[in-house]
Amino acid sequence: MRFFIFSLLKFFILAPTLVSSHRYKKYEEAAMIVKKINKAALLTIESPDGDLIDCIDERTQPAFDHPLLRNHKIRSVPKQWLKQKSGELRKSINEASQIWLRNETRCPKHSVPIRRTTIADVMRTNFITQVDEKQNSNYHKLTSKSNVHQYATVIHKAPEGVYGAKARLNVWQPFVEGIREFSLAQIWIIAGPDDEDLNSIEVGWHVYPWLYGDNATRFFIFWTKDRYQTGKCYNIQNCPGFVQKTDKMVVGAALETISQYNDTQYDITVLIRKDQKKGDWWLTVGETVVGYWPADIFTRLKGAATRVEWGGEVINTATTSRGRHTKTQMGSGHFADEGYKKASYFDGLEMVTKDDVVIPVKTVSKEVTNDQCYNILVYPYDDEFGTGFLYGGPGFNESTCKE
Repeated sequence: MRFFIFSLLKFFILAPTLVSSHRYKKYEEAAMIVKKINKAALLTIESPDGDLIDCIDERTQPAFDHPLLRNHKIRSVPKQWLKQKSGELRKSINEASQIWLRNETRCPKHSVPIRRTTIADVMRTNFITQVDEKQNSNYHKLTSKSNVHQYATVIHKAPEGVYGAKARLNVWQPFVEGIREFSLAQIWIIAGPDDEDLNSIEVGWHVYPWLYGDNATRFFIFWTKDRYQTGKCYNIQNCPGFVQKTDKMVVGAALETISQYNDTQYDITVLIRKDQKKGDWWLTVGETVVGYWPADIFTRLKGAATRVEWGGEVINTATTSRGRHTKTQMGSGHFADEGYKKASYFDGLEMVTKDDVVIPVKTVSKEVTNDQCYNILVYPYDDEFGTGFLYGGPGFNESTCKE
């Protein structure tokens, strides 16, 4: 009995020290990761929202940590695109901008602005488990319908292959209930059957408190070459591969201008396009060429994509943890049938053909995993707006969405 009491006292005395020691060890590990992935900055710009933007020599940016890109020479925008006129569809009236641009300091020539990863970022996400979120999300989308990951999307398939996609994505700041949940709007460029060799490029905006430590609406990119199994592929630092070209935009930075209910609407125009000579996939936002994913980092996307998807996605963990559906919103947080300025939209859906021409998409199919919580309304093609759709929803509500 004495031994038991002594052991119990020893545990209560030492437990705080053990916990503190464990935390310190995690802090040290996080500090080492941060030191490895954050490159030496030529200049640091402080964003009004607290982000630190490091200006990195374009030749030492994180992309070149990828083993297949060690000797990669930075490409120029394909000359044939510079001669092409913009599409005939209506352009953005109010294009969303990023908060960091309020600081009028800009990066030196031949450097690119990259959001600095902090020790808090690494300790919160561990930079390992975050890929599990994306992996599980898309695993369910591709193989089975899950109550955890819910979608409202439209799909276009082309037997002859897809060489790019474009759309205007309405920007909102949806409520996200839990730190491990997110709400996003994006374009998927997908190649391959739904097996372990599936490749995907994904671009859009999301609210993801776990990844950033806040509830800001941020521009993001993602890619995978093995159906989300190994790549920690959000943004720039934790997933070497994307080569940044611009000094005017930061991947992972917050968007400043957000749409308001029944008021001014903002959007971003995203174009993902394949250089059919060299095989790289280029990303343009508005008029800014952001950069590209080199062909070497892919397997199936070395060639054409097999389908494109546009739309929204949320994670719903509340059903299992709280016994009800999550209150995480999709889009504006309002159902599609409420109409323009109230529901969120995608406009001007376009694709790139084998002839390297951007054309309107006139036919799509839709996929909604839980229309009691989130829905979608596709409106037919017209000459000014092209094909588009309204989508979104509030998540949990007493009328339709409880489980």
